[in-house]
Amino acid sequence: MNDREMELEDLITSRSGDVLRLKAKADAAMPEMAKVWRDEARRAAADVARLVAMRSPEAVRRLERERGLG
Repeated sequence: MNDREMELEDLITSRSGDVLRLKAKADAAMPEMAKVWRDEARRAAADVARLVAMRSPEAVRRLERERGLG
């Protein structure tokens, strides 16, 4: 795995954590703030999707092999 791929995987992991953290904040917030936190969680999830789409085909194949999917 090269530096770009490692950095991309770190970003995916970090932003995925943000999604979970923001959803937890939304669940614990008062209704008026819950919407704000849910919107932030949706934006973070969209970022994760964009980051995943940036994976190279070789990285996807490697990840699939590691997980027994390919």
